[in-house]
Amino acid sequence: EDGELDADGQELVAGEEEGGEGEGDQPGQEKRAPTNRLTRRNPDESDGRRRPGGQNPSGQPAGGSPTVRTGVSGSEADNRIAVDFQPDREGEKPWQPEWLGFVPAQGTLLEEAAAAGMNVIRVGRGPNSREPGDVETIQEGLAGHDGKDRILILQGDGPFELPPATIQNSGLLALVAEPSSSPVIVIRSSAYLPENQPKAGPQSAPAGGTGHFRLTGGTLALLGVHLLSVPGSAGTATAGPLLALTDADLVMRQCSITADDSIDGSTAPPVTAISLSGQRQGQHREPTDRRLRALLDRVTIRGEHLTAIDLQPGTMDLVASNCVFASQTAPLISLEATNEPPISTAAENRRINVASSEPLAVKQAAGEKESSPVQPAGFSTAVPAPLPGSTTAHQVIRLLSCTLVSGSTGMRFLRKADNETGEAEIQCVNSVLASTGDKPSRTLLELVGWTERSSPDPVRSRVEGLEWKSESTALLGWNQLVHSEDQPGQLVEGPSAWRLLWRETGSSLYIGTDRWPGNRLEELAALQPAALAVGAGSTGTVRATDETLPGCRETELTIPTGESIARGQTAASRPLLSQWLEGRGTA
Repeated sequence: EDGELDADGQELVAGEEEGGEGEGDQPGQEKRAPTNRLTRRNPDESDGRRRPGGQNPSGQPAGGSPTVRTGVSGSEADNRIAVDFQPDREGEKPWQPEWLGFVPAQGTLLEEAAAAGMNVIRVGRGPNSREPGDVETIQEGLAGHDGKDRILILQGDGPFELPPATIQNSGLLALVAEPSSSPVIVIRSSAYLPENQPKAGPQSAPAGGTGHFRLTGGTLALLGVHLLSVPGSAGTATAGPLLALTDADLVMRQCSITADDSIDGSTAPPVTAISLSGQRQGQHREPTDRRLRALLDRVTIRGEHLTAIDLQPGTMDLVASNCVFASQTAPLISLEATNEPPISTAAENRRINVASSEPLAVKQAAGEKESSPVQPAGFSTAVPAPLPGSTTAHQVIRLLSCTLVSGSTGMRFLRKADNETGEAEIQCVNSVLASTGDKPSRTLLELVGWTERSSPDPVRSRVEGLEWKSESTALLGWNQLVHSEDQPGQLVEGPSAWRLLWRETGSSLYIGTDRWPGNRLEELAALQPAALAVGAGSTGTVRATDETLPGCRETELTIPTGESIARGQTAASRPLLSQWLEGRGTA
């Protein structure tokens, strides 16, 4: 009988795995019993999948509280699946946090789900599916989600619909594309409704706290799926961010988010794709606490008035690797500084291994033991110098091999007057941050409420509570690099002033004033990543750490076809058609 196919289309051969300590097992952790890899479902076997009435074929309740193999121990025990993350370029390893070695990949996630007995639910039935799903819609798959780990496998290209929902203490919630499919998930956003249209004057995307799909706690994983935001209708959607996560981790791999800005007779308002926030701001945390984590790996976020990422107060670490963010009128990234006590150096060094850039799983496979955490000040043992990516900032944004394109403002950072302790840091490596607009004031970074450091520091930036680090990066087309609303004199226009502001040295940063790629990008909802390919000479003499041109590798990105988007738009206007497409396919 044919075996199940993994994410790469390879057949998984049935066979037992060795028990004992594996790549992600730790000393003192219970050894795994031998388990079978994924095989094609046999109706006589219990495969952990949900059935009507919540029963497995064996008659036992589905789901339960499965024991999931973790990649690390102690404060890191909430990591779900041990999979090595491979940076897009070798030179990026010193910049990546160690937790990137333990994020779920599509094929391994499904394999481990079967081994751990997770609740796996197949949704819909597309033309490539060999069997009907357990449920017809995502809404049915989410029903009764009470904190148990749950994986929804979307069969076929859809379109599916993501309903407005609020989920508390989600555990692991994953939406995974079936192999060889590219499912489109429609979000009907009421931000497009007439009563939510922008008024006269400057506009910004709605802040976090509300949202269409709201998740508190746990981990949200989106693997190989494509979100399409379209105009909604009263009672069918909620204004605010499309995805709003509070005290939750996020993993997106080979995904896209597209905002359809075509509204007859009106102008679409700003919309935020992803909002990340933490509720525990302002409290002294235990040493074992850590930043919230977000990984965007080969993700495209595009829209005329779309803010890709909004970081609200809370400690968090965002990594965008080989991504494209494109918008015409809204900031690509917005941030509101958190008001937190300083992070303990000793506690943070338990989260980022400053002694080695190799993921822990790799070191264990080679027979090496986990290095001891760096000790508090006063401890006599000498430690290696921190890697460039190590930081104790509360909010960290790491852009690795990314291309960000804006027609107006690239980033907008807010710091309120009562914020005295929160720190944020931006790290740009092998990236291109470019303006394509024709406005007279094209600003890369707009600062609101930030002040200059009261006492000069020879190694830290002149902006109190904010750091910016660059390596092998190009800033193109901005006639204002930094603009401060509160301090009009804090205006940075040229390379020399930029380097002085951030204490940046070296020649791995190129700043060019010509608009790039030379003209306004039309119809961002249909933007092809290939249109943003970096040409020789456009980034000056700057090269990436692997001697290629900086920016994303657009050939590795996946976006839905124009036909899929058109079907999603049609289905969004006809709810019954959308349900039929989800449940019974298009054939």
